[in-house]
Amino acid sequence: APHAALLGAPGGAARLPPALHAAHEAARALVELRIGRAIAGRRPLRLQRRAPVPIKLLNPVFEDDFQPGRDADPDRERAQLQLLKRKAKKEHKGAARELRKDGAFLAGEREREKRQRDDYLEARGKRAVQIMQEQEHAWKQQKKVKRDAAKEL
Repeated sequence: APHAALLGAPGGAARLPPALHAAHEAARALVELRIGRAIAGRRPLRLQRRAPVPIKLLNPVFEDDFQPGRDADPDRERAQLQLLKRKAKKEHKGAARELRKDGAFLAGEREREKRQRDDYLEARGKRAVQIMQEQEHAWKQQKKVKRDAAKEL
């Protein structure tokens, strides 16, 4: 064993003073004793044994008294809480739907008002152009009449 070579190394005890020879021998004997006990107490390594995990079965469970509207949770408080959560979620979705409808209606109303305003402004602009064209036409007619009257003289 490797420890025996170190403990009984040649010249190991000879280099020590004579007063320490007895202490060295006692320490060497104690170390050999402890190493011997440690070697005797060893057991070979082995894998840890665990109970085998059963394969999960995916067979459906059928209930004879199944009722689609009723919650199957045996805890009444938890079932009531789930029911309230479902109702709150349904209300939230309904409110969101109403807000979307209101938004679409308001957008349509804004578009209709904008179209009315644009139509009014366009009609007013066309009327202004028409009045200016009529005035220009009347002015040109008047000028022509004056010119023709001046030629006759």
